[in-house]
Amino acid sequence: MTLPSTSSTLLTHVGSGRRAEINRTESLATAEPAKRSQEKYVLFTASERNDAVMSVAQARRWLEAGAAYVCSWGLQASATEESFDYASFLPELGEPVPFTVMTTSHEHESLEEALWFAFWNAGPPGDDLDPTSPVLLVLDSSQLAARCAEWIKTNRQ
Repeated sequence: MTLPSTSSTLLTHVGSGRRAEINRTESLATAEPAKRSQEKYVLFTASERNDAVMSVAQARRWLEAGAAYVCSWGLQASATEESFDYASFLPELGEPVPFTVMTTSHEHESLEEALWFAFWNAGPPGDDLDPTSPVLLVLDSSQLAARCAEWIKTNRQ
């Protein structure tokens, strides 16, 4: 999956064996998903900016592209989580999505704690998400991308 104005890095989390894809974008507020296979995935968003909130319509596009479990970290994590919550069922966006959407926000935790949750705990809500499903990270800074990549390469538990 690639996003406009992004760079993408493919990795495997050393501890869990889950595939990971780090997408570095200019802004979470404008990050759009590209078409993806039918596979469901964990979406992990991270930003240290105050204006980094995905809109409800934007969140719906991510859900339609395969995000089934969304973990958000950063200053506006709870607002992004709320966007995904509403995106799954608001009638003005169409029919409710045909699967259970799980969301969490981690604005009061360290980045590493939030990553740990996404890779070790974000799993099937009871329907379509496979426990080994990939984790797609969308980050809006090179520093966050480097920290996440290092954690993915070294975390064993």
